[in-house]
Amino acid sequence: MMKMPESPRWMALKGNFDNALETLNKLRGSDSVASKELQEIKESIASEASIKQFGCGDLMTPWVRRILFIGIGVAVAMRFTGVNTIMFYGTQILTEAGFGRQIAIIANGLTSVIATFFGIWLLGKIGRVTMFKAGILGTMGSLLIIALAAMNLEGSPSLPYIVLSMTIVFLWFN
Repeated sequence: MMKMPESPRWMALKGNFDNALETLNKLRGSDSVASKELQEIKESIASEASIKQFGCGDLMTPWVRRILFIGIGVAVAMRFTGVNTIMFYGTQILTEAGFGRQIAIIANGLTSVIATFFGIWLLGKIGRVTMFKAGILGTMGSLLIIALAAMNLEGSPSLPYIVLSMTIVFLWFN
């Protein structure tokens, strides 16, 4: 990164148009293209200057407070799902449940990757709110089943399979 030039837009924001044009010339290889792009950057900066900036006083507006609290609530709810615990300790949990370390690593990683792509596809089909609600219920339910199984089925040959299946269910819902 030490050799990377500063962003032409950042330089233009600071009023350093000559260096911005020089960088654009290096990046675009053409004076006419670079000049045109610098003009677009200048116009963009000028139009953004007229936009009112957000300030702390705007938090007194009811709809802004509502959005802020919804955002904080979503962040807190996602922390309560336990995804960090499963991703960090999932391999150890599955290993202690009776599976080999390699199977535990593969189950955790592969499930996460496949579930992510499926989730992105599904998001367009069912919407964010439905997906959020189902995700919260699914993750909480799978963690509850893991906890109950660990407390009540200690030493049982079915415990590793319950833990593995619920870990996979958890990752799918997360």
